[in-house]
Amino acid sequence: MTPYMQVFFLNDEKMHKYLKENSYWYKYLNRDERYLKDFKTFIKKKYKLGTLDKIENGITTIDTVSTFINNL
Repeated sequence: MTPYMQVFFLNDEKMHKYLKENSYWYKYLNRDERYLKDFKTFIKKKYKLGTLDKIENGITTIDTVSTFINNL
């Protein structure tokens, strides 16, 4: 694994934690750096870090606040 990848994982807490818990990804990342893109995509789907997921979470929060205000 290149030094760039090591620093990259240390700076991102969620990726670092997932990589520690699921060490089979080390095998792929050590073989080829191109797997880094696949790993990033996988983490975004797992932890719902994509743009659409963030919008969906925002809408859910607004709906919750709206319901709370209406019940007052």
